[in-house]
Amino acid sequence: MRGLMIENFSNIGDNLQLPHGLNIIVNPEAIIGNNVTIYQGVTIGVIHRGPKKGAPTLQDNVQIGPNAVVVVKITIGHDSIIAGNSFVNFDIPPYATVIGNPAQIHLKNE
Repeated sequence: MRGLMIENFSNIGDNLQLPHGLNIIVNPEAIIGNNVTIYQGVTIGVIHRGPKKGAPTLQDNVQIGPNAVVVVKITIGHDSIIAGNSFVNFDIPPYATVIGNPAQIHLKNE
C-alpha cells in the first residue's frame, strides 16, 4: 500500500483497521492494541529525549481520525476516539473523545 510506513517489528494487536490507509506512519516502538482503527495521514511517532522519551501505546478499540498526530510515551485509553487533525502528547483516559490542536478531552463516555 503506497504511503504506509508500518515496520515489520511494530507491536500491533489483532484486527488493525486502515480504512483509508494512505500516508500513515507508525513508529516501530509504538504499541497498538486490538481492534484499532487508523485513518489516512496519521502519525504515531516517537520522541528520543526528555521525560516523555518513547512512543505511544494505544489500548484496545481506539479510533484515530485523519491527519491526527500522537507522539511521545503516552497511553491512549481503551475505547477512545482521537478526532481528525488533533495533536495528542498527553495520556488519554479510557472512553474519551479528544479534539483539537492542542488536544482537549471533550467527552468521556463510560
